[in-house]
Amino acid sequence: MRMTGLVAMAAALLAAPSARAQIGPADCSVASTPLMFGIYLGNRPTPTDLTAIVTVTCTARGSLAASVAFKVVAADGGNASRLMRSALGALRYQLFVDAAHSVPWGDGTAGTVALSGSGAVSPTLPLRQSFTLYGRVLARQTVVPAGAYQDSVPIRMNW
Repeated sequence: MRMTGLVAMAAALLAAPSARAQIGPADCSVASTPLMFGIYLGNRPTPTDLTAIVTVTCTARGSLAASVAFKVVAADGGNASRLMRSALGALRYQLFVDAAHSVPWGDGTAGTVALSGSGAVSPTLPLRQSFTLYGRVLARQTVVPAGAYQDSVPIRMNW
């Protein structure tokens, strides 16, 4: 009988220092909730899925209303080589922009897409847009030892 250990996992989405930006007459920042995949069983036949929320907030710098447009990208590129690591091994996972897990989130190259948004800000009304990212740990990664696995994905905002 083969025994598999429990694996605790987390992938943190980190706003890089460049994730706070001035976009014309507006100041914008990006923040995210962590992806906490929880317990992973290597012999499970289906993937482990969870979501995180990425929120962009822009405020007017002056006394006039302004329009802003931005993209939120994974500063490390795309999904091809995402790994959560521990001292003993690694688990493959992916990030997507759709609930069907068919459109990978990345920097807009190599088949990935960026999160895009736009809107207006005024001195009394900030722009706040939230996006859902869909995380997936691939199924049947049976050779990983039990332990805590983690990764950090830097986020960058382009305009």
